Amino acid sequence: MKLKIQTKTTISIALLVLLMLTASGWFFFYTASKALDAEMGQRLIAIAKASAAQIKGEYLRVLKSGSENTRLYQNLQQKLQSMRDATEAREIYIFDFDGKSLVDSRYDVPIGIQYCALGADRIHIEQTKQGTATVSTAFHGKDDAFYKSAYAPIRDEKENIVAILAVDASVLFLETLENMRRNMIIIGIVSTFIAIALSVLF
Repeated sequence: MKLKIQTKTTISIALLVLLMLTASGWFFFYTASKALDAEMGQRLIAIAKASAAQIKGEYLRVLKSGSENTRLYQNLQQKLQSMRDATEAREIYIFDFDGKSLVDSRYDVPIGIQYCALGADRIHIEQTKQGTATVSTAFHGKDDAFYKSAYAPIRDEKENIVAILAVDASVLFLETLENMRRNMIIIGIVSTFIAIALSVLF
């Protein structure tokens, strides 16, 4: 009888310790994800603002469908590509207030094509139209990786906002945190079954 009581006490203590470790793990996960997400957001905004500052808004006004072969468009595209490569961004592109492409770092995106994915970030884009650089929440790309987008206004010589520059970048740390979250869920489920089994046996 005494041994049985000692066994139950030991199991209870072990389960309590396990519960505390699990709770600590979830707290670390939440804190780390928030801190890293904020840091990534600030970095992307800085990239977007620096890139937008290098584009003269008055040049964008003359672009129209078919301008892809002009020296102006090619110079602007090369500038976006250089900024993309220097910052390890996935893509950098410029669009008008209707969400249509003006310049894209990708060769296969012509002027005037609609960026349908921008609809998910319409709140952030509206804020950018008012002059505030913003960053989106993380989203899954077509390759199932995590990405974030930052938006910055492009101004002309009179400081009028004429277009918006967007930067898409992968968020690698979220993949690591997602794996951690899955492992923690598995540990929690296994621990629950063990606790149930021990309670039945003892």
